[in-house]
Amino acid sequence: MCKVYVTISMYRYILCRELLLSIFQYSASKWGPVPIICRACQVCRLWRDVAHDPSLWRQLDLSSGWIRKNVLGLMSLRMSGRFQVVRSLNLTAWWGLLDHHLEVVLAACPNLTHLNVSHCQALTDSGISALASSASTLTHLDMTHMAPLATSIPSMRQLIVKKGPHLQRLNISSNVFTHKFSNILLLITVHCSGLKALLMNDIHVAGSVKVPLDILSMQSSICGLEELNIEGTPFIALSAQFEEGPGFPALRSYSAHAHNSNQDQEDQLFIERYSSHVSS
Repeated sequence: MCKVYVTISMYRYILCRELLLSIFQYSASKWGPVPIICRACQVCRLWRDVAHDPSLWRQLDLSSGWIRKNVLGLMSLRMSGRFQVVRSLNLTAWWGLLDHHLEVVLAACPNLTHLNVSHCQALTDSGISALASSASTLTHLDMTHMAPLATSIPSMRQLIVKKGPHLQRLNISSNVFTHKFSNILLLITVHCSGLKALLMNDIHVAGSVKVPLDILSMQSSICGLEELNIEGTPFIALSAQFEEGPGFPALRSYSAHAHNSNQDQEDQLFIERYSSHVSS
């Protein structure tokens, strides 16, 4: 009789745990584990145990308004050990996220593959250097609308050289760069051969300098590119390139916009011609 009771109790426990996990997984996939799963930990021991399941914490979106104001809460979450299993981390618009905060978080995420630090205006070149020296598994990086110091030539050089060979998606849109932005383009061409998506739209170059775009070299190096967005950025085609290029055979999405002058429109047509062999 006792054995039957224990068996039934265990069965109920397992069934309840699996059901709870399914509910938690649905909630985490739809709204993220914070704050719902965190609050679930406070209900009872069973809920707390289920809430620590690694499958709930692989994607962590902390871009919600009230969450991103609480840096101490972020550090507490890091101390709980849940960052160990995080693969995708969204820190969009964490205005109070300082360089040392990012360094601590990155150290706690050894398996990170996707990182979004767009609109994190408090980060500087020190934070980008920390990023370059950690997150060895990173493949997707969003650095949209960063502070000019964070996107300085030295910090971007360090980042691209160290992380470029593994990157599959890079977004540096809506940033302000110096007139040496062409150096960053060269670094991307040389070190980011595995890119599937490259987004460089609405970039402002100091002094309104037009940036030469060596599209043929980029095609030869980043031949697997599937998405290219350069809309709103003052690129100019290299006039010496007249030969037919290899194109981007895998290109599925391309976005660009010519300005009003005839020269801009000619450059745009040149770039479009050599950016893909995809038929319209």
